[in-house]
Amino acid sequence: FVQAPDSPQAVSPGSEVTIRYTLGTTGARNGWRIETAPNPLTFGVGAHDVVLGLEKGVVGMRTGGRRRLLIPEKLGYIKPSDKPVPTGFAEFQRFKNLYLNPNIPYKPDVVIDVTMLKIR
Repeated sequence: FVQAPDSPQAVSPGSEVTIRYTLGTTGARNGWRIETAPNPLTFGVGAHDVVLGLEKGVVGMRTGGRRRLLIPEKLGYIKPSDKPVPTGFAEFQRFKNLYLNPNIPYKPDVVIDVTMLKIR
């Protein structure tokens, strides 16, 4: 990961953060990777609006920092409302069939490349 040493504020529980991300998986034959929509994602760390692995993975980051998060199933998509999700129709359908289908016993790891844009 890349840390931005000149940024004084680090992410901690209770922070509101804005990130740009790339979402992917280790589960497909060659994996799949989708760039996020043009709009960044803003969420509260500890508000449980995003997958737990993303909340835990951004703690300690500073503005301008980058990390690759490898998120196992138990820290991944638990509720259908968990974010982030792919924005394109075909990508979302593939994602939904893999991660939100209770009939699939194995859920591959999620890969999220994060760039920290803002911390409040």
